[in-house]
Formats: sequence, C-alpha cells, structure tokens
Amino acid sequence: IFYPEGGGQPADRGRLGNRRVCDVQRDDVGVVHYCDGPLTPGSRVTGTIDQERRQDFCRQHSGEHIISGLAHSMYGCNNVGFHLNDDYMTLDFDQKLSDDQVAELEDRANTVVLQNLPIEIQYYDEEDAVTVDYRSKMSLIGKVRIVHIPDVDDCACCGTQCNFTGEIGLIKFIDHMTMRGGSRLTALCGERAYADYVKRFEQSREISGMLSAPADDLVPALEQREAQHEEDRQALVQLRRRINQLYLDSVPDTAGNVLFLLAESDQNSAKYMAKQLAERISGVAMIFFPHPRTSGYMYIFSSGTADAKKMSEQLKERLDLKGGGHAHMVQGVTGVDAETILRVCEPFAWTLKSTQGIQGHGGDSHEE
Repeated sequence: IFYPEGGGQPADRGRLGNRRVCDVQRDDVGVVHYCDGPLTPGSRVTGTIDQERRQDFCRQHSGEHIISGLAHSMYGCNNVGFHLNDDYMTLDFDQKLSDDQVAELEDRANTVVLQNLPIEIQYYDEEDAVTVDYRSKMSLIGKVRIVHIPDVDDCACCGTQCNFTGEIGLIKFIDHMTMRGGSRLTALCGERAYADYVKRFEQSREISGMLSAPADDLVPALEQREAQHEEDRQALVQLRRRINQLYLDSVPDTAGNVLFLLAESDQNSAKYMAKQLAERISGVAMIFFPHPRTSGYMYIFSSGTADAKKMSEQLKERLDLKGGGHAHMVQGVTGVDAETILRVCEPFAWTLKSTQGIQGHGGDSHEE
C-alpha cells in the first residue's frame, strides 16, 4: 500500500494504526516501514496513506513522463536523471536544449494536459515480452511495468501516477541550466505551479507599485530606470573626479607626507589620488577611506621617492594596519576610527579631511 522510495520519487507518508509512518524503503527482505514508535508483533492495524502528498507526487511524476516523452520525440533527448522532492522536481537530459526549445516543450506538455489523455499501466512478465518501444535507463530483470501515455510516452517506471493527464494541472518550468554537457530543467506541476504563479504575481504587483508602471510594462520601466541609474552614476563619477581633483590641487608643492582622510571614496579613486600625490610630494601619500562592509577604514600608502612600506611598518601597531605591498604602494584595512588616524598621522603630515567636507589642513609637513 505504501510506496517505498525509488525511481526518483520519495516514499509515502501516513499512519499504521496509531503510529506515524516516517519513511518507507525497500531492502533484500521486502518493503520496510519506519514508524515513530513500535507496533505489537502479530497485531492487525489499519494503514492510512497521506493522500494529499501522494496525489501531489502523482502529478509531478506524471508530468515528468509527459516532459521526458516529448523531449525524446521532439529533440531526441534521453532522460538521464530525475529527482522529486517536496518543493520541485529536476529532469536531466543528455542534450543541450535552447531557450526556444524549452519554451516549445513546455507549451506542448500543457497541450497534452488539456487533451486529458489516459495514463495506462501495462505489465509484462519479462523485458523480451514488451511489445512497445519504451524508454528505460537500464536493462530490466523480471516483470516489467510500463507507463503508457498515447502518442506521448512509454517508459519503464515503478512510481505512482495520475489516471489522466488532465489531473496533472499546469506544468511550468522555473529554471533551465546546462548540466554535464546536457540540460537540467526544474519544473512544477499542479498546485505547486499555481502557488508559484501566485507568488510571482504578488511580486509583480509590488514591483509595479514601486515603479509606478503597469504590470505588463515592467521590463520597459526597469530599462528606463536602469538607464537613468547609469546616467546618474556617470554624473556621480564625473563629480567625484572633480572633487578628487580639488583635493589634489589643495596640496601645496612643498608638502612632504600627505594624509587624506575621506568621508567617502572607492578603491580605484583612492588609488588614483595616491599615485598622483606620489608624483608630486617628497614623502608618502596616505589615503584613508571608509570600508564598504565594516565600520573601519581601508588605506592606500603610495610614494615616488620615499618608502611607503617602511611608513606602514612604522604605523602598523598604532593604527592596527593589516595589508601588504612594496616600497611604492601598500594597501589594506584598519579597524581604528578617524580620531585615531588624525591623532597619529596629523603631526607629521599635511592633512586633508573630508569627514564634514573639506576642512583645511594641519601643520607644516615633516618627517617622523
């Protein structure tokens, strides 16, 4: 009565008497039911299958037969893997399928559902007695069970099935990827497909509200938003470049060591300014800017004639510097705050701090 796990399909659940059936497996002895407690040997109990779970798996498994049978007849694909769980099923094929082929396969599969074709189970005493050309991943020994869907599929199978294709409901592919030189499809059938549609519909409606655009025009609205975002980004890049140039222009030609403590920057901009400063000053350019993922700072030390690595080693303990590099450039991270950076570096470096806009400079530069 209880279906044991096999053929890519999980086992049935339910009850035996007052015990819950947690798993069902087949071994050398026969079918073993794993329960949440013991049953009295020799007692007579009533078995009750979780029919909602069983019917769900029937829909998924019968949907798999439609998909695999059509993929074989339409594109010559062989199903080389099938896995069904409580959330979705995956089907692996030995050939790559294009997006257009996957869309066509889904359309044809749902047409078969609407035709409400019978799903028949045929038994044969042995493999040689089978009178139809059927799909199978392996040679069979003993009795053969064939799932037959007229003009769609004939396949050796031990799993549970619907009686008619119309019982399956909607078939929907939710993912398509290349796998081991072939294709893997992730699919939902019946109530699972409907629940997925409801979820995506609600998401579409929320996005529609966020973009102030009809649901049917979300893609153009997103493209317009992306174009505006790119325009704004380019404007921000240009503005940041002008600000960075103002920072650089504010440094006197007589500066030795220079400290830039910035309220915001990215690594590329900071590296650019460090290199530009290193070409102008006689000391070391020290750029500190906020770390994008922590409360600390990132830093870049750069120099032309001085030794940036030696400077970082001298400041390593006081600023908790972590990183590496060479004599002309060192970069890394620090966990200290802005006040500590200023307290340590300002006495020996011309200083520009943009924590609240550009705020002048410290004393005359000098070597430590």
